[in-house]
Amino acid sequence: MISKTDKFNRLTVSVIAIAATTAPLFATSAKAAGLQLMPGSSNFGTAGAGHAAIGLGAGSAWANPATMTLVEGQQIALGVIAAKTDLQFEANDPDVESGGDSGGEIYIPSFAYLASINDKMRFGFSMVVPYGNSLDYDNDWEGNNVATEVSLETIQAMPSFAYRINNQFSLGFGVTANHTSVEQTLQMTVLRNTMDVALEADSIDYGWTLGGLYELNAAHRIGFVYRSQVDSDLTGTGSVGTSDYDANLNWENPSSVVISGYHQVSEDITFLWDLGRTFYVPLRKPKSNWKVFQQR
Repeated sequence: MISKTDKFNRLTVSVIAIAATTAPLFATSAKAAGLQLMPGSSNFGTAGAGHAAIGLGAGSAWANPATMTLVEGQQIALGVIAAKTDLQFEANDPDVESGGDSGGEIYIPSFAYLASINDKMRFGFSMVVPYGNSLDYDNDWEGNNVATEVSLETIQAMPSFAYRINNQFSLGFGVTANHTSVEQTLQMTVLRNTMDVALEADSIDYGWTLGGLYELNAAHRIGFVYRSQVDSDLTGTGSVGTSDYDANLNWENPSSVVISGYHQVSEDITFLWDLGRTFYVPLRKPKSNWKVFQQR
């Protein structure tokens, strides 16, 4: 026979499962507002255009490791991007609380270092924030059972290496270490009791970056960079009211590819272009599991 206490514990575990699985779900729905970021670009002055081919400064270590062969000596780059997001949900029913502006200020720092080993080889190191977003709704909004606050952030460190094969071809490779963290709070009614639900989880996971550069001549070049998908298995703590649970969830940082061109047609005019795709995967249906969520 199952006791009332056991029923309640099973129900609270299911609530934690919802909190855990809706964190990536809710954040992904806002990706159009800037979930995927473009940090560490070597040419902020052109809004990052042609970043996989231009090869300017230490930022090349992240933008496309192969373009490090275009840079001489040692270089260090520090940067920060400041942005303001405006994210508002408006319910069809005017009597429903829509939650206000859930956006806010976003600061995206970056660091890059590049060093010439010899005429053909370069070493680089970069630290950037390639993914991140946060939402902050009013506590009494209609969707407070989904989220009142959500934040997701990936900090990436990447040592990289470039080698010039000949006057036209260069290759670059990097190994990425991603620290991904998720935080979410919401309110849910369990057995007619309204209680706060919270989740904090993080992980460190690894991937890779491959870059190439083809120089037609001194004025024209084409570059490409591919960043692998990184599967994050986040672990942390979930809470329902005063009860704490071990929590586990999966988050996929998608792979991406960019092809860029650099074309100097005169001393005063240069054309820069990019073609890119990010390979987002379909969201899976949230599931709860006693093996995943254990009461402490």
